[in-house]
Amino acid sequence: MIGRTVAIKTAAVAAIATAVVLCMVALGYAAYHALKDYAYLPPAGAALALAVVMALVAAVIAWWAFGRKGAKPEEPASLQERIIGLAKERPIVATAAGLAAAFIFLRNPALATIVAAALTGAPTDHGKRRR
Repeated sequence: MIGRTVAIKTAAVAAIATAVVLCMVALGYAAYHALKDYAYLPPAGAALALAVVMALVAAVIAWWAFGRKGAKPEEPASLQERIIGLAKERPIVATAAGLAAAFIFLRNPALATIVAAALTGAPTDHGKRRR
């Protein structure tokens, strides 16, 4: 069922792409003959003028499609800055998250200790054995 849908959509995209390519070739052919016959350009001049126009059109389309949408904002450096940014952006969500975290930490104090140690960067004794 899914494979058939994918095959049909792939065939439709291929048909549309083929039609677009054929239309562009026909448009180019018509523009070439219009430049050659009505602008009194030699065949090489008509081909050059058409290539320049098509290159400009392609550049404008590429700039429009892939151009920069603006400067991307910098990522905050630390977890604390991200939390403060979230609290400023969405205070209701931050309040709900804070209340949920407080409830979890009150129910399991060991988890609060683990999180506090992770946030402060406290050293751990994982590699050392006690004798």
